[in-house]
Order: sequence, then structure tokens, then C-alpha cells
Amino acid sequence: MAAILYPLFTLANLVILPWLVVLCLQTHCLEMTLLMLIMVAITYDNAVISLGKLMGQGKVLLWLSQPRFFLHVTLTPLTILAALCQGQRAGMSWTYSPWAWVSIWMISLGLVFLDLITYYRDFNPVPIFFQGTLRYSNASAMVPPIPAIVTVVVIGVIGALMWVQVSWPWLFLSALVTFVGSAVPPRFVGPLLSSGTEIVLMVGFGVTEAHLQMAALA
Repeated sequence: MAAILYPLFTLANLVILPWLVVLCLQTHCLEMTLLMLIMVAITYDNAVISLGKLMGQGKVLLWLSQPRFFLHVTLTPLTILAALCQGQRAGMSWTYSPWAWVSIWMISLGLVFLDLITYYRDFNPVPIFFQGTLRYSNASAMVPPIPAIVTVVVIGVIGALMWVQVSWPWLFLSALVTFVGSAVPPRFVGPLLSSGTEIVLMVGFGVTEAHLQMAALA
């Protein structure tokens, strides 16, 4: 199943990526540029897993996997900043407060720091075969991945407030789907469910961004 779905995930990401890039560049917003980079990282992650079995276990796959590890750790928490930017442009008054921006930046950078020190403290990449795929994974990584879960929870809170204040539910619903996918133990489904729900979250950001830009033109 995974051997079929990961190439499909990669293809879906390649379709979503240019659409999201165009939307992000139209905002002239640093936080949305970060979202664009996160989408690139997700696409790369799925592509490497899709091709892992073809490359085989060894130095090449391990070398290509290093950016997967690093980008996932450093970029994932920064997704919160894109949600905050969208909340502000949706007219949510609390997002204009300096304390909100300082707090969200501190939370995001704190999660990056926490993930870095825990992920690389006893870094131990090991090959993992799963449903016809081959990838390297850090055997000493936190389970569950607390920074990733906190990231999705904060995005969900911002999305819920957006739903209440401006009647737009899609950022919250995509975060909810992603939270459920992140909370399922990998020993049951591997990384498959988490990878799929990452696409849902990016689509949630994309449709929210498209909605905000259309609303601004109205």
C-alpha cells in the first residue's frame, strides 16, 4: 500500500506546490514564504521515501535522507507563523497585538529548539522497511513527536478562532485531520497516515489563502 501511496503523495505535492507558491508570493509576507519552503520540504520527503527502495540501503539513501530529518525538525513549527499571518489578514483583531506576534514567534522558535536538541541528541538513523518502501528514520526520535503535535494544536486553535470570527472553518478542519493523523502511533501505520494528513494541512492553508485574497479583491 505505501509503495503505491507515496508516489501518489509525491505527485499530489507536485501539483499543490506551484499553486501554493503563487499564492504565497502574492502576499509579500515572510511567514507565507516559510509556508512555501515547508511545502518544498514535504514534497522532497515524500519523493525520497518513494524512491528509497529503488536506491537501496546505503550511503546514498542516508545522505539524501539528511535534509528530510533537518527540514522536518526546523520548518514544521514555523507553520504556526503562516497561520498567524492568515489570521491577521482575515481581520482577527487579537493578531494585531504585539504580544500575539511575540508569543507566537517564541512558541515557534522554542519548538524548533526543543525538536533540534531532542532529535539530534542521540541521533541514530536506521533503515526501515514498510509496505514495500525503504526509508531511514531516527531510532531515538521522540514518540509521539511532541513539537509536531503542539504545532498542529496551535494552528487548530488559530483556525478555530478564524471559524468563529470570520466563518471560515477550513484551516481548523485541516488541522484537526492532521492532529488525528499525527496522534496515531507509527507502529500501527508507519509514517503513511502522517504524510497523508500533511497534504491535507497544506491544502487547508492553500484554500484559506485563496479565500483571503479573493475577499481582499471583493
